[in-house]
Amino acid sequence: MIPKQQIEAAKQANLPEVLHSLGKEIVLSGANFQSKNHDSLKFFRQNGVWLYKWWSRNGEVGDGIQYLMRHCFMTFPEAVAALSGSPFTQQKATTQYQQHRPISEPQNWKTPKWQTESKKLIQFSQSCLFGPNGKERLSYLVQERGLQIGTIRQRCLGWLPLKKQMLSKLVIPSYDSRGNLIRIRFRMDKSGPEQERYRISKGSNPKAPFPLNVASGKPIMILESELDAILIAQEVGDHVG
Repeated sequence: MIPKQQIEAAKQANLPEVLHSLGKEIVLSGANFQSKNHDSLKFFRQNGVWLYKWWSRNGEVGDGIQYLMRHCFMTFPEAVAALSGSPFTQQKATTQYQQHRPISEPQNWKTPKWQTESKKLIQFSQSCLFGPNGKERLSYLVQERGLQIGTIRQRCLGWLPLKKQMLSKLVIPSYDSRGNLIRIRFRMDKSGPEQERYRISKGSNPKAPFPLNVASGKPIMILESELDAILIAQEVGDHVG
């Protein structure tokens, strides 16, 4: 039987640092951490215990032991040993990851320059999507993602063709509740095994939500993908935000 003290020590060990030692890509997100590949997977400290919450998986939550068992395929004793035997501390973790955290986080999306350049990019991408070379991507949005032509135009979706070293990609603008442009996300047409399918334009707001039809007293759905949210908004109209 594993001593209770060892189990408590395991729960208080620095989970992000342990995961980093196991080869998992964990990055700072404000005062907490998140997965580099899944920004809906968060790691945070509460009452001295490291916890995780995976928002896109129905808000799955648990401590470090449970995470290692569920997602690193460890047994309970192996998870406890991996955590309780670790010398990692909060200070060490913060020092190591600080080098990856930007010194400042300028809100470029609020500047007139970013707004002007981004709107020009969106307009150009729309002309490419509805031009002769954009037929394949337009078909993808209609046939595979279920979007109507009117919806594609309404949400200002676009496409950028291959250019030198720049891969071809869909352009997905996001707006706040007042209609202000806050982000441009790119969905790469092709990506390698170590490349991310989705990227965002430099200076975009990476965290703010993209509200569609949200209003007081109305039920809402929370989705990870902008394209999925656009599809839901298209199908349910004003019934759901």
